[in-house]
Amino acid sequence: MPLTAYELDPPAGLSSSHLSFLSKYLGPSYLSASTLEKLCGQFEAASEIVLHNFLATSIAEKLKEEAKRIDIREYPSKAAIVPQDLGEGSGWSLQGPSSKHRYLTLDRKASDTATPIMQDILTNLLPSEAFRAWLGVVSSLTPMAHRTEARRFRKGLDYTLAAGEERSGEARLDVWLGATWWADVPVASDAEEALLEEGGWECYLASPEEGEDPAVFQSKHAKQAAEKPEGESSANGIAETSVKGADGAGNGQEQNGQEQEFELEINQEESDELSPSDFDSDSEDGEDDGPLLIQAVSFNKLLIVLRDPGVMRFVKYLGAAAGGSRWDVGGEWEVGMLEVEDAEEATE
Repeated sequence: MPLTAYELDPPAGLSSSHLSFLSKYLGPSYLSASTLEKLCGQFEAASEIVLHNFLATSIAEKLKEEAKRIDIREYPSKAAIVPQDLGEGSGWSLQGPSSKHRYLTLDRKASDTATPIMQDILTNLLPSEAFRAWLGVVSSLTPMAHRTEARRFRKGLDYTLAAGEERSGEARLDVWLGATWWADVPVASDAEEALLEEGGWECYLASPEEGEDPAVFQSKHAKQAAEKPEGESSANGIAETSVKGADGAGNGQEQNGQEQEFELEINQEESDELSPSDFDSDSEDGEDDGPLLIQAVSFNKLLIVLRDPGVMRFVKYLGAAAGGSRWDVGGEWEVGMLEVEDAEEATE
C-alpha cells in the first residue's frame, strides 16, 4: 500500500482546534504542555518511546470490549483448533503472501464492521491533521505522508517475517497502538513479563551482514559459537537459538535478548502533570548484540519508533495458547527534519 501524502502544509504546532479534536481520543495527560515537552526530550534522546494509557478511558474501554467480544465468540475454547478463515468478513480480510506475512486487516470503508471503535481510530484519528501536529510536537519531525492499517493476528495462525530493507533512503516513523484486550496488565508486573511467552511480540533488528538470511536473527555470540569446533561452548556459556515461524521460516529473536525501550508510565487517573519518575529507561551502556527493541503484546500503549534505513522488523508468530488475538492499529509516517535557520546565514 503506497504512502498517502497530506494535502495541507505542515501545521505550526498544536492549535486549539487540534487539542479539541484530540481530547475526544487521547488521555488528558498527553495534551498538556508540560507532558509534551517531556515526551519531546525523551524521544529526541532515544528515538523510541512507549506511552501507557494513551487513549482516554472512555474510548479505551469501548475498544477493549469490541475486541474481547469478537475473540470470546470466535474462540469458544482455549484449546479449540483455529480454522484458517477465522475472522474473515465484517470488514476484515486476509493479507499475504504467507512467505512474508499473514494477518487480517480492516477495510477502512467497511460499513458492517464489528469493530467500529478501531475503524474510527484508523480512519479519523490517525490520518487527521491534529494527530499529525501532535506527532510533530512529540518527535520534532515533520510528518509528510502516512500509511496506516488495523491488524488482527489470530492465535496459532498469524505473523510477519523479518525482511531485508533498503539501507538507503529516509528514516520512517513507526507508530503502533496496542489493542490486545487480554494484555491489559499492570506495568512492570510478572504478568507483563509473561506476555512475551505468548508470542506476538514486535521486534526490531539491525541490518543483516552480507550473506546472512534476514529472516533468521543471530546475535554476535551465536555467530561466534557457530564458528567454533563441534562440542566447544560459546564464550559466555549461553545457548543461542533462532525461533521458527508458522511456515518454518525463521523470524525469531535471541531468547536471552534484552528488551530496550523508553516507557512513559501514566497513572490510571490520567493526571495532567507527570513527574520525572514517570520516565524509565531500560537502556544499558556497552555493546548490545541483541534485538534493538522488543515490544510485547499490549493494550492502550502507543509505541513510537524512528526507524533508520535498513532496520528490520517483524511480529512473532502468536502461539495457539495465547489469551486471544493480537490487535493493533497504526502504521508508518514519512517524515522530514524541522528546518533550523543557520545563525551565520541569518546575519547575512
